[in-house]
Amino acid sequence: MKPLHLTISAFGPYAGRTEVAFEDFGESGLYLITGDTGAGKTTLFDAITFALYGEASGQTRDSVMLRSDYADAAAKTFVALTFRYHDKVYTVERNPQYTRPKQRGEGVTTEAAGATLTYPDGRVVTGARQVTEAVTELIGIDRAQFGQIVMIAQGDFLQLLLADTRQRAGIFRRIFSTEHFQRFQLALKDRAKQASRQYDDLKKGAEQYIAQIVCDDRDALRDACAAADAHTLDALLPQLTDAVADDRASQKQLAHSLETGRQGLEALAAAVSQAEQEAALRAQAAEGETKYGQLQQAQVALEQALQAEQAKADTRQDLADRIARAQAELPAYDELDAAVCTLQQAETEGQKAVRACAQAKQQSEQLEAQRQALTQQRERVQDAPVRLVEARAAQEKAATRQQALAGLARTYNETRALVHTYQNAKKTYLEREQENETRQAAFQELERAFLRGQAGVLAAGLNEGQPCPVCGSTHHPAPARPSGRDVTEAALDEARTQADKAREQARAASEQAAAARAAADAGKNRLLADAQTLLGADIGLEGLKERLSGEIEQSKAASAALLEQVQTLTEQAQTHADCEKSLHELDEQAARQQQEQVTLERAQAESGERRAAAAAAVQALRGRLAFAGKKEAMQALNAERKQLETLQAALEQAERARTAGAEALARQAAALETLRGQLPSGQPADLDALRQQYKDADTAHRVQTQAYNAIDRRRDANERLLQNLTRQRTALENQEKVCLMLSRLADTACGELTGRQKLAFENYILAFYFDQVIAAANERFHPMTGGQYRLLRRQEAMNQRAQTGLELDVIDYYTGKTRSVRTLSGGESFQASLALALGLSDVIQRAAGGVEIDAMFIDEGFGSLDEESLDQAMNILAGLAGSDRLVGIISHVAELRTRLDKKIVVTRTRTGSRLRLEV
Repeated sequence: MKPLHLTISAFGPYAGRTEVAFEDFGESGLYLITGDTGAGKTTLFDAITFALYGEASGQTRDSVMLRSDYADAAAKTFVALTFRYHDKVYTVERNPQYTRPKQRGEGVTTEAAGATLTYPDGRVVTGARQVTEAVTELIGIDRAQFGQIVMIAQGDFLQLLLADTRQRAGIFRRIFSTEHFQRFQLALKDRAKQASRQYDDLKKGAEQYIAQIVCDDRDALRDACAAADAHTLDALLPQLTDAVADDRASQKQLAHSLETGRQGLEALAAAVSQAEQEAALRAQAAEGETKYGQLQQAQVALEQALQAEQAKADTRQDLADRIARAQAELPAYDELDAAVCTLQQAETEGQKAVRACAQAKQQSEQLEAQRQALTQQRERVQDAPVRLVEARAAQEKAATRQQALAGLARTYNETRALVHTYQNAKKTYLEREQENETRQAAFQELERAFLRGQAGVLAAGLNEGQPCPVCGSTHHPAPARPSGRDVTEAALDEARTQADKAREQARAASEQAAAARAAADAGKNRLLADAQTLLGADIGLEGLKERLSGEIEQSKAASAALLEQVQTLTEQAQTHADCEKSLHELDEQAARQQQEQVTLERAQAESGERRAAAAAAVQALRGRLAFAGKKEAMQALNAERKQLETLQAALEQAERARTAGAEALARQAAALETLRGQLPSGQPADLDALRQQYKDADTAHRVQTQAYNAIDRRRDANERLLQNLTRQRTALENQEKVCLMLSRLADTACGELTGRQKLAFENYILAFYFDQVIAAANERFHPMTGGQYRLLRRQEAMNQRAQTGLELDVIDYYTGKTRSVRTLSGGESFQASLALALGLSDVIQRAAGGVEIDAMFIDEGFGSLDEESLDQAMNILAGLAGSDRLVGIISHVAELRTRLDKKIVVTRTRTGSRLRLEV
């Protein structure tokens, strides 16, 4: 894959549309990407990565944050890349999801993410996810692999160079995707722990079974249980087997005795049951004789009661005649009630008519008084509507100016905040820069002390006449002396880390201060322009606050006065409209009131005539009826009906009682005759003696049954425990074998075998990849150092306690000795890390299979090289570019500007970054 043309718009620090014609650099060679710190050099690689995969290259760069802060609201954020792959040209265009100010009105709007990939034959794939999948399938690598192959970041690979086995394993695990080997190791360890826990559970289970054995009076079995545990089951199981066999024999003997006793009990139970039945029959017969005599006496009383009720026939007939006469008069009472109701209604209507006429006259007088008052009120507010229109127009004009002044005040406060932010950012930058200079000086001093110490250590081993391991001379006229200050490698690494951190913090503070200053300047220009437009004078930033405060106070006072005037006139205009409406309604109401009064007087005369006719009808009906009304008549009628019903019900009840008594007497006589026929002849049996015999026999049988059940429970429990313990012994033996096998396997896979090298299975796999990376790295590192150094993986562990397998050493062919890569100088460390990065890129690219990557970016690190090392590094990179690869170097180093003719120069401005190509 080789980029041909890149177009970015409103992306990162680039506010406008920016184009990079990589095809102008030719098919191969080196070119330099240079410019100010934070100007956006690495952003070019971010843009390429985002176009292909929808993500930026760095872990801290989120795709939703790629919108340029310098961009105009109308500018669209997108990246378009034209690239060649396998001699075919493709174009991919992508935009992230981002928010931007609305082009019309206030607020923001969201642009949705989108992407298109155009193939050489014109076929187009759309959609962010679909384009990412298509690009991955086309090139053959994903975003992570693309970043590892195409971008060589010096800081990342210096970390890889100086890492120990554990740190390097974490880095390679992510690169070569060996997590499943680590999961395999952990799974084996978990399996071993689980097997051990299962073995412990089996032991606990066996001990619980032993504790449940029922010993009773068997001393030998009790002693065996007390001495037994999960490891001595072989001695306990024979004792338990004998106990179970003895209980089976005892049960067999008791079973025969229980059967004989059961048969005797059944015979006694039958004799007791027959004697109880005979006694019950005799008792029933005696009870029946007594009940028959009682029923005979009751029947005589029932006959006498029936005769008494039959003698009341004349009384019942007289009541029936009176009831008939009263029912005949009931309709006349209905006529009386209707006449009384008519009379009451006529009287009520007459009273209402009198009251209504009086109220109508009073309302007419009130309406006239209200009309006069409303007429006077309307005349007092006659000109209010016209004055209200004028006041509202003045109020709108004052409100518009007040809003403009408030907006200007907000802009003033925002500008002051921006200025304050810039001052704080500037202060922070100066502090960070001072801290950076201090840290860099401390590290350089510590590094010089460390190197002097190393030279002193080497010189201490020199002997006159023996060759020096560095220069080979046998004469040592001025050997280096110990510096007197012992600097450890760990202290040097800590100082290097602190210096790198301080440099990064100073760079970040510088970027923040520059951005804050640009924002403050833009805010001040916008504020002064708005102030001149609104206030009509050229006012400075300091004098603006006092002038603006005065204008705002005057505007508020004018607005308050106009508001009060509008409220007053609004109330007066509403009063005028209400008066007009009320007068019209009063005129209509007065006309209706006059017509209603005439109607009420006519209704009053008609109600008097109806009241007189109703009074005459009521008087005539009351003269011929016995009761005052139908209610009294119905009460008397209901009382006579109830009396008649009571007499008739008593007669019917007496008849039913006599008939039921006769039937009960006949049934009792028949039942008594049946019982007499069932009674046996002869003397009755002695029931109490039979019951005592049964009780004694039942008690003896229960005692035998309890003894049998106790033996059965003991035998059943011990028999089940015997089976469980037999199975548990087999399970313990099998589980012990599994535990031993899994434990040794887990210790081997995790590199934890006692007395052996701590080489885990995953590290063994990673060491295979690491050897390939080291071999590829040495193809550059060895010639880059003039044949002095070659990287190699440490084969033997420093001790048998720490994890090993991925330690990195360097062999110095000048001295013939092997030492840690941590002893390399700063420039040598850069050369080693660059070679290691290029080697890793080669291995990953080979592992991807068939991938064609014809472009590469190398980010920084050249500043630590001397002139000779820089020449060697450039020769290596030139050889890396070859005849068909284009390599871009991202660097601040000034010497590279003179060495490389092809350049991309990035310049940072207040309105966003700019770039130009030099070919």
